[in-house]
Amino acid sequence: MGHEAKVRHRMSWQDIHIETDRLILRPPQAEDFDGWAANMADAESARFIGGQQPRAVAWRGFLTMVGSWAIQGFGMFSVIEKDTGQWVGRMGPWFPEGWPGREVGWGLARPAWGKGYALEGAAACMDWAFDHLGWDDVIHNIDPANTPSQALAAKLGSRLRGPGRLPEPFQDVPIEIWGADPRRVEAAHMSHVTPALYATLAEIVPELHVHCAEPWCVIGSAAALLAGADVAVADVDLLVSHADADALMALWADRREHVYEPAGAERFRSHFARFRFPGMPVEVMGGLELNQGDGWHPVKAGRLTLVGLNGLAVPVPSIDDQIRILESFGRDKDLQRATLLRKLSSSPLRIVD
Repeated sequence: MGHEAKVRHRMSWQDIHIETDRLILRPPQAEDFDGWAANMADAESARFIGGQQPRAVAWRGFLTMVGSWAIQGFGMFSVIEKDTGQWVGRMGPWFPEGWPGREVGWGLARPAWGKGYALEGAAACMDWAFDHLGWDDVIHNIDPANTPSQALAAKLGSRLRGPGRLPEPFQDVPIEIWGADPRRVEAAHMSHVTPALYATLAEIVPELHVHCAEPWCVIGSAAALLAGADVAVADVDLLVSHADADALMALWADRREHVYEPAGAERFRSHFARFRFPGMPVEVMGGLELNQGDGWHPVKAGRLTLVGLNGLAVPVPSIDDQIRILESFGRDKDLQRATLLRKLSSSPLRIVD
């Protein structure tokens, strides 16, 4: 009598497939090697991902990536452009022996530069690493001279942690470690974030992380909405230091609305500027102060929480601190927003430690 074979049904790593608006991310396949080899033969494209390599050396690197998928169950994805079906790079999770941490890295072919593919794909890779691999922290090893990757890391919500060191034989390669805040905060209900608000945040948040030397945050209606309140948002209010307001005025000088004057000068004063952005206006309040009849007092954000929004890390005051700030402002619209925040049955923000 024969023995019945036992078959285990589970998804193979070769079946993993992620789609974004313009990209397909999947494990490497044999037909990807020509694109990989051409990318590594391009001195400029390969500069920060191991340096220029002949085809035979590139083959070993390509199979190393395939081996990572086969042994570890993850590795960098091949990046396929939807419109053309062309291989345009590699990106994704990477954690070889001796590495300084669990990394999400990227390396796009030069024809794919300047299209926003790196941000679009890397954000999806980070989400996959957190949600499917169970990682609670992600780093990026970036050469100090690689300013485009530094800017991308900031757009992904990562911050510079300091110098790092790779294992042999890469120990002499200079790197700085960037990482997503381990208090990664995700919003449970972000469907109410309008395209206009998201477009504005996507443009300003990475620059704020880079150019603000002191803590900053979003306040007002946008902060209330990011905390889960059902409010309308007409502009984005930023609470920053006086010095950082100067820096932003210089950075966004060509966007400034010089004829705009804020209302309520008898109650509010700050180093103020309003800027035009494609989604909605942005109002910067440097060193904001409030007068409730007993003199001028600084508006303090209190405890900040990072709201994760599709790869962005947006600092907002805690719900309790938002309520405190709105009630101190005292206008009808502020009191209505404070009431909505109080009615939230539970915070929509989840901290993943």
